[in-house]
Amino acid sequence: MTEEKLPEFHTDATLKTLLPKEKPYKVFLGRGLYMMVTPSGGKLFRMKYRFNKKEYQLSLGQFPETTLLLANELVTMAKRKL
Repeated sequence: MTEEKLPEFHTDATLKTLLPKEKPYKVFLGRGLYMMVTPSGGKLFRMKYRFNKKEYQLSLGQFPETTLLLANELVTMAKRKL
């Protein structure tokens, strides 16, 4: 799985321009939030976090139904509960 970096400032418009590749790849958006882009073109928001020295991921929704703003709010809420 490859990783791709976007410019510092992310918007829904920049995320719409991401194209599928042969293999799934991650675009890191900060604070543990990233977008997984699948070969079929799906774009999924996920949050990466650690708990008791183990790494986990939390699925936050599919783009564009879940916007970048909503995904950031979900990360904030999830981090408060951890």
